[in-house]
Amino acid sequence: MNGKQDDSQDLDPRLTALYSSGTDHRRVYEQWAQNYDTELIDDLGYVADREACAVFASVVTDRGARILEAGCGTGLAGKRLAAMDYSDIHGVDFSEEMLAIADSRNVYASLAAHDLTRPLPDAPPYDAALCVGVFAFGPLRSGHIHHVVDVVKPGAPAIVTVNGKAWAKMNWQDAIDGAARDYDFTIDNIVTIPYLVKQNIDGRVLVLRRPM
Repeated sequence: MNGKQDDSQDLDPRLTALYSSGTDHRRVYEQWAQNYDTELIDDLGYVADREACAVFASVVTDRGARILEAGCGTGLAGKRLAAMDYSDIHGVDFSEEMLAIADSRNVYASLAAHDLTRPLPDAPPYDAALCVGVFAFGPLRSGHIHHVVDVVKPGAPAIVTVNGKAWAKMNWQDAIDGAARDYDFTIDNIVTIPYLVKQNIDGRVLVLRRPM
């Protein structure tokens, strides 16, 4: 199935662009960066960061854990983690414009530009990873999710959200099961969460883990 939705006319046009095949996502986020937080939260009812961070905190109890936030965007989730007393948060995102806003929050120990369709550069493994709002209709697919899992220590968790509309339309359940087999990670839990409440879109939080 491709990334084009059959019910996109029911969605906010900003989402229609993101959920359609052929979209230049980098350009969309470059142009959206300055108004992203306000429009996402106020107009679309985005709560995925809140819900994912709650799941993260239930799994990662060490507030001093070295954390990678993959696809950190403007730093909404990083800000929440910092407010929950996590103190060693590192972020990557493919949008320089988004990273500049994330940097202004002063909650990240480091920030770097990176496209998650490619493996992350070698670095000491993290104690945990968080990835919110990245996986939906593309360009990132289930076959890229191991790039997030691979950065954590053996046995450590990676908490990843998937847009619920994509979950249903693109058969993500089977896809993530296949990715777990192909790339040797486990699926500890799948939690259904509110995601974009003003668009009636839910989401999934996946608790993934590298084997020991």
